Amino acid sequence: MQGESHIETVFNKEDDPWSRKRDDAPPNLEEIFSDIFGAGKTKRSGRSSSGNGRNASFGLTPIIIILTLLFLASGFFIVDPAEKAVIIRFGQVHRIAGPGPNWVFPIAEKRAIVNTQKIGSFSYSAEMLTSDESYADVDVSVFYRIDKPTDFLFNVVGPIESLGQATASALRQVVGSTVLESILTDGRSEAREQIEQQLNKIVQLYGLGIEITDVKLQDAKPPAAVKPSFDDVIQAREDSDRYIMDAEAYRNMVIPRAGGERMRIINEGNAEYASVVNDSHAQVAGFISILPEYRRFPDIVKKKMFIATMQDLYGKTKKVFLSNEGNLNLLPLGDLFAQSAEVSHDK
Repeated sequence: MQGESHIETVFNKEDDPWSRKRDDAPPNLEEIFSDIFGAGKTKRSGRSSSGNGRNASFGLTPIIIILTLLFLASGFFIVDPAEKAVIIRFGQVHRIAGPGPNWVFPIAEKRAIVNTQKIGSFSYSAEMLTSDESYADVDVSVFYRIDKPTDFLFNVVGPIESLGQATASALRQVVGSTVLESILTDGRSEAREQIEQQLNKIVQLYGLGIEITDVKLQDAKPPAAVKPSFDDVIQAREDSDRYIMDAEAYRNMVIPRAGGERMRIINEGNAEYASVVNDSHAQVAGFISILPEYRRFPDIVKKKMFIATMQDLYGKTKKVFLSNEGNLNLLPLGDLFAQSAEVSHDK
């Protein structure tokens, strides 16, 4: 009998799987999650069903708080100094946020960050017809920045592509109204200003939200197919300019010289005129002075005037021919004057 009591004692132990109570069953999944998230340690034995519900709800509270904080923290963002953020609430623009930390309500609001200080650029090149029906290969570079973020994002689909199309239109309009020589030489600056004005008008008309900061018109050149002929034209133009410059230099040299010669001739003519007039006045004065004597003794005055005239005439002549009854005799006045000069010199 003692052996039977010993067997009963062994089978009545708590670790006997056949005699263990139902409350000592393994913990369910709810208890495992409660223990993991720190719902508090409780004794498994003697726990009521209402106590299990309260502990489960208390265990989910930290999870809800953490998820709420993460949800709210996901709305924070930072805008750089060169950027602006467009806040969109339920599909409509709500506000524009400046540089610094900002926050949007997740799910209900979205943000679009735009750099308003960055200078962008693109180039456009095409062959086009000028006003004098010549072909030109023209390159233009456009520099821009985003001025109004809201217009840039929502007014036009693809604002950069629209700006490229506007550049092509403005370039063709300006080049089409300008001659080729002007585009290639001194008319490039004026054409560049016209292109920039046309672009600004188009940008403002369509509200692209873009500001044109600069336009550079690159060196225009003729198409490769007509380049040899164009080079000949350029060479002819250079020759023409050289000839014109040579002619201008010759003109600048000859005209002043001719002007000086003209003034010299005029001055000599004026001097000769003054001399003749003064000599005439002197002769008239001489005649007037002897006029009373001529009236009193006309024969004597005539002979005196004849003798004075002959003296003046023969004084300038070294040889005189005298006619004597058909014979022509030579009177060597020069020799006579020379001998007279020698005699006076010896004396």
